[in-house]
Amino acid sequence: MKYKVKGMLLMLIAVLSAILLNSCRDELEVYKIQRIGVFSFSNDKLNTQYAEAVHFYQGKSVLHYYADGSSELLSRVLLTADGINTAGNSFTVNIELDVVKDGDFIGIYKPQYEKHLGGIHTFNYLEKITDSTYKSYNLDPAAIEYAFMRIDRQNMEEKLILGDFFASMQNDQETSEKLIFFEGTFKDIYYGPQ
Repeated sequence: MKYKVKGMLLMLIAVLSAILLNSCRDELEVYKIQRIGVFSFSNDKLNTQYAEAVHFYQGKSVLHYYADGSSELLSRVLLTADGINTAGNSFTVNIELDVVKDGDFIGIYKPQYEKHLGGIHTFNYLEKITDSTYKSYNLDPAAIEYAFMRIDRQNMEEKLILGDFFASMQNDQETSEKLIFFEGTFKDIYYGPQ
């Protein structure tokens, strides 16, 4: 019995030694974190809509004129998010921002432009009802002052942004039909070259 225990201990030591010696190689395993962009919003208290694809496009330079007569050269960027809503219809959200050209996107963007920041150029929602029927919504003029897109954090090394948004929308054809985007969030949206 004494020799069986000793033999088992020696075998256990040999197995552990083999594992440890093989794990002490000069090769390092490198792990890369892959970030997946998330874009979501609610139109009612029960259902959150999630986009399946989110893209951020760098656009052209634009000149914005302020009420005081001054102007500012800004860069137009487009955030587009595509998905299927809870009704089973495909949707696209397009948000065009005019931003300062310094590359720093952090700030609260509104339809009323702010000097040295920019503003929301357009915010629209397209919903495909049938193969030939769509609904289009744009910012509701009666509640335009409440719309915003806030970029809270920006990782300039990885070119990622994170933030939230709110908008009250109206149907382009039936202006009495309203759609409110609340609890809008986006996370790890890549803004670098496509």
